[in-house]
Amino acid sequence: QDKQPHLQIEQQNQPSPSNETLQSRPQEQQKSDSSKPRPPPLKSMSLTKPPPELPPELAADFEGAPELLGEGAFAVVCRLHHRRTGEVVALKVVEKYPLHIRNMLPQLQREVRIQRNLHHRHILRLLSCMEDDA
Repeated sequence: QDKQPHLQIEQQNQPSPSNETLQSRPQEQQKSDSSKPRPPPLKSMSLTKPPPELPPELAADFEGAPELLGEGAFAVVCRLHHRRTGEVVALKVVEKYPLHIRNMLPQLQREVRIQRNLHHRHILRLLSCMEDDA
């Protein structure tokens, strides 16, 4: 069975004190912070691999390759730059097959519904969500 990932895009909001990597910063700060060293990558425990390139329907809106920010058992999160606005966003890619065989797809659907309705300066705002047929 083809294991195409579920894609979820979230806008990065106000700084989180515990994770500077996920901060959204003004353009001037983003450029000056690029010389700071990045922490070493985490040991992978994810069943999902970051997308080597974006699907065509997303590639037109974003520039550059996805930069891995973090990963979990069923998902990875990558940083992208919106081509038109210059905003930094987080792309969450969820592998549906492992969730399907564990009867966890309703839990993922509930997570998306909840995330759509959350509006708080310390919580990432869900901009859009897409699902493939796989």
